[in-house]
Amino acid sequence: MLIVALTSPLFGVPLAALALGLSVPVIAAGALLAGLGLMLGNTLWETTLQRHVPSESLSRVSSYDWFARSRSIRSGWPSAVRSLG
Repeated sequence: MLIVALTSPLFGVPLAALALGLSVPVIAAGALLAGLGLMLGNTLWETTLQRHVPSESLSRVSSYDWFARSRSIRSGWPSAVRSLG
């Protein structure tokens, strides 16, 4: 789970490149890096769920996980907009 936490800041790389006005190839490389971090983090998270949650509870736990993630993303956007200005 440490790796998942360490890959989360990679999402800011393409946004920082955009904010700094860097070239398109640098922005694309940042987006690729963020995508790789997402892929690695999501794979490890799903593997951990399947290993540690009993199979009879996996469906329910996965649905709660999805709901919590989608809720936090939707509530995070307005917070981010307010903090920018």
